[in-house]
Amino acid sequence: MPALPADATLLYHRGPSHGEPSETEALLIRAHHPTDGTLWNVRCATIAGMAGPYLKIEMANSHFVAWAQLPELFSALAGIESATLDDVARILDELGATDETVKHDRWREEFYRTVDQEREAFDFSFDD
Repeated sequence: MPALPADATLLYHRGPSHGEPSETEALLIRAHHPTDGTLWNVRCATIAGMAGPYLKIEMANSHFVAWAQLPELFSALAGIESATLDDVARILDELGATDETVKHDRWREEFYRTVDQEREAFDFSFDD
């Protein structure tokens, strides 16, 4: 079973979901290598289902190696009847992952501030 490379870092961040309308919040997990970049991503989202919220986990088929490189996460989640994003974050913290939520939030705020400034700079009307 392939293990996470020794020099890879396990990272995650939480935020609002930009997926389907029934998603309320998401958490992105990634394995990052200093020279190879992102090795894989796993996306977890809370879905507002009719019977109550539930957790959905998504990954591209090229990222299935995450199952083998992070079995502790998936086996721990299998033992929780109604797992939440809080459970995912807690398990990741126990595994030594780095929470980049604050860093990602600052980046997102700066990104949208820049987009708004550019939009204002180029905002003109054809009605004149």
